[in-house]
Amino acid sequence: MFLKSKAVPVSDFDEAAEVSMQMHQIMIENNGIGLAAPQAGWSGRIVVVDKDILGIEDEVFINPEIVQIPQMWAAEQGL
Repeated sequence: MFLKSKAVPVSDFDEAAEVSMQMHQIMIENNGIGLAAPQAGWSGRIVVVDKDILGIEDEVFINPEIVQIPQMWAAEQGL
């Protein structure tokens, strides 16, 4: 699947909370480890990550920005 448009910054945090809960459910139902809002049909900048991949509780990132990528996390999607 290719994303056709860039995700937009989130400004409605009530809606973002609702969307992130739906995304979390989608991720769990599909045995995923992470899900971006555009993959779930929403254009906002939200990412949900499963706790097992990071060794922490499940996380929701709203309007995330990548400022540095440690070498140990650099990998292609699907690996």
